[in-house]
Amino acid sequence: MISKNGIPDDELYVIKVYEDGTNGKAGYFEYNNALDAVNAFNRFVDLGDAKETRAVYLIEPNEKIHTRMFMRGEKEVLTAMS
Repeated sequence: MISKNGIPDDELYVIKVYEDGTNGKAGYFEYNNALDAVNAFNRFVDLGDAKETRAVYLIEPNEKIHTRMFMRGEKEVLTAMS
């Protein structure tokens, strides 16, 4: 299968951003290499436009998921990989 940007699934890295107060999904970004995807993922460092919580997910081609969670009053409450 091919992504919206013409990237084959076996090369596709996706960042999905969810924020409260924005009716759910706040961002969807596609990358064709790990370095660009990880650099973009690491640039998320705060709540952004969210009122209370922001969740940022980096999904690798092998379906490994990296998560960053931010909450009001906390710098970062969770960094995880599954």
